[in-house]
Amino acid sequence: MEFHPSIEKADIQEIKIFQEEKLHGLLTYLEAHSPFYQKLFKENNIHIADIRTLEDLQKIPTTTKNDLQQCNHDFFCITPDKIVDYSTTSGTLGDPVTFGLSDNDLERLAYNEAISFACAGIQKGDVVQMITTIDKRFMAGLAYFLGLRKMGASVVRMGPGIPELQWDSIFRYKPKYLITVPSFLLKMIDYAEKHGLDYKNSSVYGDVCIGESIKNQDFTDNILSQKIKEKWDIKKIKIIHRLGKLSLGEKSIMILVSTSHSKDAFEACQFILERIKNEVPIWKKEIFLDGTSKWIDGNSIN
Repeated sequence: MEFHPSIEKADIQEIKIFQEEKLHGLLTYLEAHSPFYQKLFKENNIHIADIRTLEDLQKIPTTTKNDLQQCNHDFFCITPDKIVDYSTTSGTLGDPVTFGLSDNDLERLAYNEAISFACAGIQKGDVVQMITTIDKRFMAGLAYFLGLRKMGASVVRMGPGIPELQWDSIFRYKPKYLITVPSFLLKMIDYAEKHGLDYKNSSVYGDVCIGESIKNQDFTDNILSQKIKEKWDIKKIKIIHRLGKLSLGEKSIMILVSTSHSKDAFEACQFILERIKNEVPIWKKEIFLDGTSKWIDGNSIN
């Protein structure tokens, strides 16, 4: 299977044509299977044949988080016997929203994560240690696992916490990559130093963390990347940042760092995250339950 799809390298017009083809297929499916959108189309006198382009999307009312909470089960497009997994949002802004996933949904979820991991450098046969939750109806952890299996990687499902067990697993199974949050990497380093573990010569080559782009448009190192390389002996840095609308609980950014010594990589992840917050130009739009929104001011690199 191709984990570097050609559409990602196509020109803008090709991408737009591709998106509009997918849009037509999606609207046709919703009209046939979604109780929520069947009602929405009828109440607003919307004919899907009139929605041909991306620009035509403005003819459809925006679906809000409040809609998802109040009409949760009306969004289900399959019967209960076709649901193979139930996942939910965190519920931090109200009642958790439930997603009933089919086999096709899980297949697509796996593919989405697989192409992201492939972009980050993970390959078939690599051993990857997941220091993330995979239970408690948490979709992201399940997506990581399915994506890694999709691309043929071996997975060590450790879950979060307990540095002692994480290091035991690293020395026992020799993973090439870790998937975790940067703050926990610092706890692992602290534990290793206090207990005399030779973590600098571990098998770990890279860590998939939270991050942001550190390249200019011509792919040269930007100011942030230069500062990192001055501070640490960085061999490789790859960071992916999501664009567009993200739902609650979805990951927005990812960092992959490799160095001669794992400690430098761990510290680099933390350094990148802190510098991003202060220097990288980022603008975020927050959408509230009542449908209103506002832009959060970003900071520009000096």
